[in-house]
Amino acid sequence: MKLKSIIVDDELNAIKMLKMSLDENCPDVEVIKSFQDPSEAINYIKSTSFDILFLDVQMPEMTGFQMLKKFDCIDFEIIFTTSHDEFAIEAFKINAANYLLKPIDEEELVNAIENIKKLKDKEHNYLLKLLSNFNPQNDFNNTKISIPFATGKEFLNANEIIYCKSDNNYTDIYLTDSTTRLVSKGLKYFEKVLPSQMFYRPHNSYLINLNFVSKYHRNDGGYIEMINGDIIKISRNKKDDILNLF
Repeated sequence: MKLKSIIVDDELNAIKMLKMSLDENCPDVEVIKSFQDPSEAINYIKSTSFDILFLDVQMPEMTGFQMLKKFDCIDFEIIFTTSHDEFAIEAFKINAANYLLKPIDEEELVNAIENIKKLKDKEHNYLLKLLSNFNPQNDFNNTKISIPFATGKEFLNANEIIYCKSDNNYTDIYLTDSTTRLVSKGLKYFEKVLPSQMFYRPHNSYLINLNFVSKYHRNDGGYIEMINGDIIKISRNKKDDILNLF
């Protein structure tokens, strides 16, 4: 399966050179669209499912970093392409997959793509494991997690949790008794401690209990409805996974 990519660079020659290098060295990558105007790219990216964004840093209208701030959710990998190396630290702060200096070295380009493919394979293998283990009849009554409060700790059963929602460095936990808990731990912590056969992360901001999914809606880009009526966003690259789960 090919990785779909988009190129945003104000220099037409840079776009042509990158396309040529990808065609010659990375046959698993398909360039579905390229833009010289970042404003036009934003609208297209928000409505399209793809895997990799090749993004120039310095552009006349806005920088690559400013462009990324226009997105509520970034569910694609980013490879920055630039003639300057002084932005590297800022690029890695936003978890860019790589930072390639122009003229782009073919070996570095191939390595960047290979790293993304390994990450995709890891995510796919995790989903297969989840699918093979998931059973709505599984009983997790004995699985408990502890969460801190002002004067001590509270112990929750995993099957009391409908879903968890990220709130920066905090997490909101929504429970079956219609109450919530705000915990000073990030969502990754709960992804580790809650049963992987029972909980799934369809979006960077959500970790859901699969037993409490009420509906899957295909309209409006696709979303999940939980038993309490709350709506859960689905990352564009997780839509096929969700359809396989239910």
